[in-house]
Amino acid sequence: MKKRKKGFPKGYYIGLKTRFRGNKWVIDIWLLKQTDQESDKLLKNVKKKLNKEKKLKILELKHQCVKEKLEIRSHLIYKAVLENKKIL
Repeated sequence: MKKRKKGFPKGYYIGLKTRFRGNKWVIDIWLLKQTDQESDKLLKNVKKKLNKEKKLKILELKHQCVKEKLEIRSHLIYKAVLENKKIL
């Protein structure tokens, strides 16, 4: 049995990696018995506040992280954009 990494939820993880139009994409899939309070809050924020402008900002920040080899987790990028906070 593997140890759970700090900062990740308790559950099963499936990571899909592919290339699309010359870009590397990673799709994270989590299978959880139940979500925690922080995950619930983020999901509600995504449903409520995500629009085309914020989607583009999230993708720009993710691209910048890859380009500059920054290890910033996706949920922190989403949270920063949705709450209009500076992350980089």
